[in-house]
Amino acid sequence: MDDLWGILANTVEAGGEDEVGQTVPRVLVVEDEFLIARELAAAFEDRGAIVIGPCATTEDATLQLGACSPTLAVIDINLGKGKSFEVPRLLVERGIPFAFVTGYDHCVIPHEYFSIPFYQRPMDTNAFADEVLELSFR
Repeated sequence: MDDLWGILANTVEAGGEDEVGQTVPRVLVVEDEFLIARELAAAFEDRGAIVIGPCATTEDATLQLGACSPTLAVIDINLGKGKSFEVPRLLVERGIPFAFVTGYDHCVIPHEYFSIPFYQRPMDTNAFADEVLELSFR
């Protein structure tokens, strides 16, 4: 499985502008399920975004957050070791907009994150990517 994550990983340094001078969103994808991560990454790349990750662990996400300066993030709250809110805390501290995408109900989200966009799987990944990319322009 680690080899598959290495193949999928499309980690890049800070992005820039596209051919017409528009800022290209850099989306940090934090998801430990390979197929879901691949689907999310493809949806964002299809829309011209640069995908950072996908990251399957809190540690990897924290490293990429520091190294790649994402402009937006999508976060699964269970990365194989139970619910974790370390990455969302770092994103709030840095002022980076993000959305939760998870199989859990909204009731597991701590109160301080109630205003964060929340998407429950299963969902239409393409519609999700369209909606979430709008976050980077707010």
